[in-house]
Amino acid sequence: MNVVTTYFDNVEVRDKSAGWIKSGWFFSKFKYETVRTRLEIKKSFTDDDVITYRARIITEIKDNDCEGSNCYKKYERTMKRFEPMVQELQTTVSGGE
Repeated sequence: MNVVTTYFDNVEVRDKSAGWIKSGWFFSKFKYETVRTRLEIKKSFTDDDVITYRARIITEIKDNDCEGSNCYKKYERTMKRFEPMVQELQTTVSGGE
């Protein structure tokens, strides 16, 4: 949970029964485009009752002249400000492998 609150202002959805946490959107506004990023973390158990975590960074982009949330499209890049978070997730969640 700490990695979520370090890089995102709020946790939008937390569903203990389903085992996942979703951050709110972080917006990066540029001259012609706006990029929004969120983090989703899912906790599950293997057949051996070992806890596993799956983290997913979702990034979407839209042109600033388009109004509404339907304008956002999948963006295959992660903003540089989140690179330390990716490193932290790879080190702590995956055990450094």
